[in-house]
Amino acid sequence: MCGIAGILGDDIGTDVSDMTAALRHRGPDRQATLRLPQAHVGAARLRIVDLITGDQPLVSSRTGAVLVFNGEIYNYPELRLRLEGRGHRFDTATDSEVVLRAYEEYGWRCVDHLRGMYAFSIVDGDRAILARDPLGIKPLHYTLLHNGRALAFASEIKSLLRCSVVPARIDEATLGDIHTLEYVADPRATLFEDIHCLEPGCCLEITLAMNGLGIHMHPFRPSLDPFDPPPTAEGAERRLDELLNESLRSHQMADVPICLTLSGGLDSTLLGLVLKQQVGDGVVSYIVSDDMAQVDVQQAAHMARLLGFEHRPVIFTFPQYLAAMAPAILASESFTDGIPQYLLFREMGQHFRVALNGEGADELFGGYPEHWQADRYLARLREAPKCLPLTKYGAIERERLLSAPTVDSDAWMLDHFMGSQLTDRHLHPLDKVSMSSSVEVRVPYLDYDLANYVQRLPPSLRVNRTIGSLKYILRRVYLRRWKSLHGSDDIVDAVLRQKSGFPDARRVSQNRFHQLCDRVLPESYFNGHPRRHLLFHRTQAVWFDLFEFLFCERRGVLPQEFDLVDFLAQRAAKATSEVAAVAAEIAGKSGAQSSPSPARTTGLATTL
Repeated sequence: MCGIAGILGDDIGTDVSDMTAALRHRGPDRQATLRLPQAHVGAARLRIVDLITGDQPLVSSRTGAVLVFNGEIYNYPELRLRLEGRGHRFDTATDSEVVLRAYEEYGWRCVDHLRGMYAFSIVDGDRAILARDPLGIKPLHYTLLHNGRALAFASEIKSLLRCSVVPARIDEATLGDIHTLEYVADPRATLFEDIHCLEPGCCLEITLAMNGLGIHMHPFRPSLDPFDPPPTAEGAERRLDELLNESLRSHQMADVPICLTLSGGLDSTLLGLVLKQQVGDGVVSYIVSDDMAQVDVQQAAHMARLLGFEHRPVIFTFPQYLAAMAPAILASESFTDGIPQYLLFREMGQHFRVALNGEGADELFGGYPEHWQADRYLARLREAPKCLPLTKYGAIERERLLSAPTVDSDAWMLDHFMGSQLTDRHLHPLDKVSMSSSVEVRVPYLDYDLANYVQRLPPSLRVNRTIGSLKYILRRVYLRRWKSLHGSDDIVDAVLRQKSGFPDARRVSQNRFHQLCDRVLPESYFNGHPRRHLLFHRTQAVWFDLFEFLFCERRGVLPQEFDLVDFLAQRAAKATSEVAAVAAEIAGKSGAQSSPSPARTTGLATTL
């Protein structure tokens, strides 16, 4: 796992070492760059596979091609054997070198042979490629400069902003998408003008010429095994169980210890069941919340005891929530509330470099309540102002959702949730927030073969309206695994309950922050806000203002002296001491939030 950065084509006056330094949190073990005649590339490496060799940029001893790579290739042992059979020789034991040799064998179509999560660039003389995995698990951003004669790319936007010629301007159309759809619908768009995402499952093939760059985009989807729809639910259950077993085994590929995020719900507990059967004892699990009594915290601890895991809840206070707000925004590169995840991975990163996570299961298997409440979901879309700017894809998606679906049909919603909603709302923030603490998160449910198998199943096997079951086929696999364990009946609880999830993990602190904003910020702050039409309330306006300050004014750098209370006081036109007193009063109120023990908050700030 790494952070990667580079400039292809013209020299734009930026040292890629500065861009790479901005990614040090993604790769604290080593940062290095390499200058080539028509390119300058860099990588910050987090050593997970092959801890001795394999540092990047990786240069081919055979062709001189140069690779910078972020991610994991889970089928690299098989692919390496295949390439060795075709005469390739390897200098390291890393999966990244397998990518480089596959490129030398297949050209840009090497991506057809990769199974995993990745974003990478290869520079080969006067040619280069950029590629990203088909489901968009790993991010890759780029921008064109010097009238198309240069292209800068990086794993994170804050790295691109180290280039002084890259503008840091908010793209209001993406704000319109978020206001209307709750995510950015354009897979190529970011919150910034002229800074793009490489689309999932795309490879840019670039010719490096003195008069400009020749860029060709190649969408790709690796070949799939022939699919014969199972004649029965039992057949689908059996095959899905096999695929999940294979996915968990391959996702444990590492030369460092691995842990698990465990909410006590169906998705993470099933991962825990399979993990227990594969590795036995010694698994460490984590959960985060601002309330020790919160239902997920209690359920996760219960499931961890049944599975024999060492369970480590991370419980945070309201002062810790406030202190983490700016770092969390900087880490996620968005203005949504990812504070619980930020605090979780900050604690986890003290002990682990790899975590397994159940992200993607709700989208893939049909776990969202919108399947039962599609009419409410569509009504919310209809209520959004028609005058808001939208991205091209946002306008198309809005009209498609409002005009096409039959409310009680699930195929359209399953397809909808597996698109940009998954990438923009979930995968991008998860990657960036976890990597801010040097933790690589792996998502076994989004294994390419498993995900494609499930997507080709009839929707009724995912959302069973006859018996009123979301994630129907996944619940069957869970019960199958439970029976094979001959475990306690209590383990069945996970298949019956609906987890609260991360929004509820911050419920107490978020409510208190709303109180703080309502008490100290005048109505004129929100009513007179220049982007009021794109925001819902004054609290969201604070989040956005903080995001704009960090990225447009500070270009992705958090000032050492930054204080959130002072930031709020400036917007409230009040003394910092007055706002601090209100924050302290709210923090001291008795309520649902429990006092954390020191053991559960190691490494977390304890005061404002």
